[in-house]
Amino acid sequence: MNLLLADRIRRGLQQVYEWLAAGRFWRRPDFWLTLLTAGLTTLLVVWSPATKLPVPPAGSVAPQTIRAPYDIRLTDDIATRDQKNHARNQVPPVYAWDTRAPDTIVKKIRAAFIQGRSRLQEEESAPSPPKG
Repeated sequence: MNLLLADRIRRGLQQVYEWLAAGRFWRRPDFWLTLLTAGLTTLLVVWSPATKLPVPPAGSVAPQTIRAPYDIRLTDDIATRDQKNHARNQVPPVYAWDTRAPDTIVKKIRAAFIQGRSRLQEEESAPSPPKG
């Protein structure tokens, strides 16, 4: 660890220890404000209004409208899968598969090599220009 950083950490911890040992923090209003804020936040996170929903017996009609205290997302996996398949079938293919393409490419490559070889032979058989 960097010596300068270690010294700064040691001095900071020493100041916190002295501050706590002197008992000065009890008289500071920002200490109490921080403590109050932390306590209220803890209460709000832990405490939640638990409402019990009436559950009528199976097959009976509810005597009143029952509303959930929060939103619930339920998904129908089968219907979702069917909708995805339907949407997938509606999209046109991005490319058309041509089974003859590999043969065509091979023929074009062979033709390019044949043409290159014939040009090399023409250059070799042509008389070279006089050097001067």
